[in-house]
Amino acid sequence: MRVVLKRVAFAVPDRVVTNDELIAARGLKMKASWIAKHLGAVERRWAAEGEAASDLGVRAVRALGLERFQGALFVSTVSPDHLTPSTASILKRKLGLTDAFPALDVSAACAGALFALEQARFRLECTGEAEALVVATEVRSRFVNPDDRRTVFLFGDGACAFHLTREERSDVGLEWTVTRTVASASVDILVPGGGSAAPLDAQALARGDQFIRMLDGPNIVELTLTTLVDAVKGELSARAIPVERIDHLFLHQGNAAICEAVAGRLGIPPERTWSNFGRFGNTSSASVGLCLAEAAAAGKLSRGQRVLLVAMGAGNHLGMVCLTWA
Repeated sequence: MRVVLKRVAFAVPDRVVTNDELIAARGLKMKASWIAKHLGAVERRWAAEGEAASDLGVRAVRALGLERFQGALFVSTVSPDHLTPSTASILKRKLGLTDAFPALDVSAACAGALFALEQARFRLECTGEAEALVVATEVRSRFVNPDDRRTVFLFGDGACAFHLTREERSDVGLEWTVTRTVASASVDILVPGGGSAAPLDAQALARGDQFIRMLDGPNIVELTLTTLVDAVKGELSARAIPVERIDHLFLHQGNAAICEAVAGRLGIPPERTWSNFGRFGNTSSASVGLCLAEAAAAGKLSRGQRVLLVAMGAGNHLGMVCLTWA
């Protein structure tokens, strides 16, 4: 028996936000070309007023083209519609799913989609259910401080959807999955306000505690590079898979430089990777699936090719999914 990725699709908001627009809106003395060169982002998509994470999730699922679906729904997001109820339950209602299969949120920051894929895989293997949906949907623009140059140019909005099925006999599908949470002495990426530890009040709002903060950029980059590269090399070595046997590598789009550096240190050439950071920015947990869906739509993947998905996010969550393309 094997769990097979049958379809993958994505959706992004219609609104395109360029570097020039952000610079002009904030009266910054910067050039769009400088941001493009040093960050790698030229533009990003931001959700329209009233457009929530669940709405982007609906669009991504609809793009799968499923005639019917009956199974569990796993939703990865760190920009939920509300603190409660879960975005998964809202998405299930909006999709018109009336069965009693569970719908639950997964929160593992930028690695969330891979954590959710693993949970969906385990459920299909253990229950004998026929199918499952995994959706990663993010509206990070609502959590960006417009006056914080470290984040306002970085984040974009988007969603992706994966349709998984249980196949009794198949030479394609998920080969293995790995999820880890690496202990760290510091927290470098957080939204400080809005939870039980620090409820939002007038003073917290005035401080901007409702927005994303990146406290130590250089440490984030170095920790990500070292941890990702060591983890991938270690896993491939343990499974006796030479890097040459990885036909396509899809990385979380943290920024352009990190993606290039990780692929370079792994010895995987650019033609075996996919990047959309320049067009969409960092879409958090949606980014890996968004890359995979774009590559699939462009006809870059062939049946039987080995695909590796890798992501690491806030909280030091690390995920890997290796699959044979169907």
